[in-house]
Amino acid sequence: MAFDFASFRSDANERLNFKKWFNKLQDYGKTLNEPLSELYIYQFLSDRKNESYEYFTKDLQDNDYYLELQKRLSKVYPSASFTKQFEAEIEAFSLLGNPQNKNRFSWIILLGALLLISLIFNMYLWQSKRLLVNNKERSLFEALSQQEEKIVSLINQGLSNKEIASTLFISVSTVKSHINNIYKKLNVHSRDQLKGL
Repeated sequence: MAFDFASFRSDANERLNFKKWFNKLQDYGKTLNEPLSELYIYQFLSDRKNESYEYFTKDLQDNDYYLELQKRLSKVYPSASFTKQFEAEIEAFSLLGNPQNKNRFSWIILLGALLLISLIFNMYLWQSKRLLVNNKERSLFEALSQQEEKIVSLINQGLSNKEIASTLFISVSTVKSHINNIYKKLNVHSRDQLKGL
């Protein structure tokens, strides 16, 4: 073991050595048929001071060995304090996990995807509403006669009823009559609302 860890040629070589020795130690512990001895091996592998700790956190996520050890300990030493402590440690590791935890990364991707979908859906709703309003306004204006359209255009230019009458060569009362019809058709009550359209 000391020879394998004396010098690493690469990260991949280091990972292979860790995997090899973790498997050897775990298999050796199983052959002893004594979960307490496996607990000593676990204690060595999970020690934060050891170089093996980072690999241990990954192995814990990928390897069922630790759950099997928990079952063996519970079966042989059901009420022992070290059994309870081991169960609590395994649970804590599974809840907190490693900072590079795949689940956390999956949640970030999922939340990002939901946010993107929400954004796209809101943009679609906003665009649909805008189109609906534009179509509604367009259909309202299509209901106007040519003369009423001219009057709306002149109102938007800021002309008074007298000025509109003289521009179109009609009486002021006719302008007023057209304006009342325009208000009814466009569902407005004042020149300001009409200009807003």
